[in-house]
Amino acid sequence: MSLLDGIQSSVDTGPADSAFTARSVIYVYVALAAAVLYDNITTLDLEIELIWKRPRISIVQVLFLVNRYLGNVIHAYAAIVLISEGTTSTRAK
Repeated sequence: MSLLDGIQSSVDTGPADSAFTARSVIYVYVALAAAVLYDNITTLDLEIELIWKRPRISIVQVLFLVNRYLGNVIHAYAAIVLISEGTTSTRAK
């Protein structure tokens, strides 16, 4: 059972509605990923100045790296999975 199947089963009233719901979830997820990417790009200059121009690597820098970029990697993977599941499930119906 995929992630989209679980979302669709809770509101499934027909093939057209489930395809609309799947696409809506994908569009919202991609929009949120774009907002996070925009935030990362607009604050990159401050990040470089305040975090990465330190002489030594500290635990603060490591925690910042994990907090900021590991989440982005997970979200990018989830977006790719959602998009690929959404395109295959809407083609199959």
